[in-house]
Amino acid sequence: MGLLLVGVALATTGRAEPVRAGHTCSATDRQFLRVAAADVEAVQLMGQSYAAGEGDAASVVSAARDGALTVERTAPRDAALKRVRIFVHGMFSEYGRAIRAREQGEDAAGHMYRAYSLANFAHTSIEAARPGLTRSGCQISPLL
Repeated sequence: MGLLLVGVALATTGRAEPVRAGHTCSATDRQFLRVAAADVEAVQLMGQSYAAGEGDAASVVSAARDGALTVERTAPRDAALKRVRIFVHGMFSEYGRAIRAREQGEDAAGHMYRAYSLANFAHTSIEAARPGLTRSGCQISPLL
């Protein structure tokens, strides 16, 4: 009886998420996961090259901007992936701003802090949603 009351209270306050019977990982969900994973890898590689003194800032900023744009153009249907998309887009944008600020001799700390914070929010969100996403057929491991 107590659990029923908690469930009713959550449902009436808007905090309960509706159960979607038979939800599957849509084509747009899979597209987002592929695009985001590829862009994260590309930006990481460019960033590592830049940090090692082998790459240039313009390439990192360009990769971050491209990543933000391609992720922005995706349209996942799953609510958790929609949240992750927002975080990943912001992460790319802030990372690009940090590299640009550093190259211009400005303080990049605020942008870098936000980029890492957004990356952590994305990771936490996708980890929390992992069981449901896995049940629906979404392979999220490339994005982790």
